[in-house]
Amino acid sequence: MPSDLDFGAFLVYPPRPDSRHGHEIRNFVLGLKEDRVVGGVSSSQHVARRLAERSDAAELRSFLADAVLVPAPKSAPLTTGALWASLRIAQALHEHSVGRAVAAVIERVRPIPTSHLVGGSARAWPDQHLATLALRRELPIDFDGRLVIVDDVVTRGSTLLGCALALRESYPTANVVGFAAARTLKQEETMPSDAVQPILGTIEWTEGWINRSP
Repeated sequence: MPSDLDFGAFLVYPPRPDSRHGHEIRNFVLGLKEDRVVGGVSSSQHVARRLAERSDAAELRSFLADAVLVPAPKSAPLTTGALWASLRIAQALHEHSVGRAVAAVIERVRPIPTSHLVGGSARAWPDQHLATLALRRELPIDFDGRLVIVDDVVTRGSTLLGCALALRESYPTANVVGFAAARTLKQEETMPSDAVQPILGTIEWTEGWINRSP
């Protein structure tokens, strides 16, 4: 079952900021999880518009082009009226002509610890995520296009990989990749002056080890 996943991310933020600049960026990303309105525009729309317009995001746009955007589920089963940030991000991207469609085909059927609220050892592994997921059959069983799992933040990458395992089981001929609006800054990295840092990378998982690069 261990696997890997190509992914893209648009923003970078420090989980433990040590400057005013870092705190501002972290607060924006935390607000993205609630799709807060900033300057009269929702956080999801703000990110989608900038991704669609920035010249340095051209490679990332190509990575997402002509793909079906699949929002990553929340850490607990969705309740009526609950905010689903990943769905809003996927919808905002599509509204800005990034991705050809949005399909909420993955649902959480049992709760799992919320990644950004627990320590590293307590975070769920991809197979633990997989065990709490179910798929709705909204795509043709023989779908062989590109599926992009869309999430608000990627830390280690367990959620994206767990969702990828679920999609690959049901759509084995599809090209499954991941996207996060923001990635956490690694300890060895220096926070750049601009939080917009479009990247393409890989998440690798073997038994007892998971690595996101970058």
